Amino acid sequence: MRLIDADWLQEKFAKEPMENRTYLRANEIVAEAPTAYDVDKVVERLERDSQNIEIIYPTDQGYDYEDAVGIDINKAKEIVKSGGIE
Repeated sequence: MRLIDADWLQEKFAKEPMENRTYLRANEIVAEAPTAYDVDKVVERLERDSQNIEIIYPTDQGYDYEDAVGIDINKAKEIVKSGGIE
């Protein structure tokens, strides 16, 4: 499967001559098609599933700590591949 720009496709259909009515039904089908990949949902899930972590690193005086936000790379891959859909 490949993702397409449905808005671009609908614009192309709209430019078809009016005597070609086939595009009207095709345009309806595109409008009804489910979203295959929702970037907003991916970002939402990445934010929700990430957690505060503490990074520890050595310094000349011992160790220093820094707060950060992180997510397991395998979990991130799963979210991206799913398109944000649970």
